[in-house]
Amino acid sequence: MTLQKNDRESKEIYPFSGFPSEIQIFLKNLFDMWEANKQEYDFEFSIDSFDNITKIFLFGNHSSPIPGIEDEIQKITNLFPKLEILEIEYDFLNKIPLDLSNLPNLRILCIGGKRLSQLPIGLGLNSRNLQKFCISSSNITHLPQDLMYLPSLTYLGIKLSPKFSQLPDNIDQLHTLEEIELEYTAITHIPDSLLNIPSLKKISLVQDEKLQYIHPKLREITYLVN
Repeated sequence: MTLQKNDRESKEIYPFSGFPSEIQIFLKNLFDMWEANKQEYDFEFSIDSFDNITKIFLFGNHSSPIPGIEDEIQKITNLFPKLEILEIEYDFLNKIPLDLSNLPNLRILCIGGKRLSQLPIGLGLNSRNLQKFCISSSNITHLPQDLMYLPSLTYLGIKLSPKFSQLPDNIDQLHTLEEIELEYTAITHIPDSLLNIPSLKKISLVQDEKLQYIHPKLREITYLVN
């Protein structure tokens, strides 16, 4: 399902009657928010796998908040407990209001927003199957310690987050990590503890003018893009 600003026939093309009642309400609320603000906002909500929903993508790009959107985002974990992929990017969220303990199958989580400064509560403790985690276009400054408890994480991406200044020294607790991607951050040094992760194959750095230190052995797997 995709709702787009210029889709004038959305009500006919995307009926909600095939969903359970509580999901119908959720989708209708999102649709009504979009419908009420379609002259002002570019807003897209898409779902794959209708019978057994495993993917949700929610993006917003506009100049002011959509009233009530936080309450609807909060419902995602209760309505779609089999989610495996969740991507949310919305400029007017200070935090992503999700209880990830209800998403045991989540493998990919990508979140972003220009005001985003807090990560979902219990991310590391409640996302045992998470393999890919990415942050983009955010005000995030650091990673919380509970993130170091992700036993399956293979990819960590932090992009367009100019206040993000350091990776934790104990990042080697992410012993399954294979790739780190840093783009437009305030990182000044790459921790030596990454040497303790045998699975790490690639470090990508984009616009790394502030970077002052990286161990020579880590340089061997580091790709610089300016």
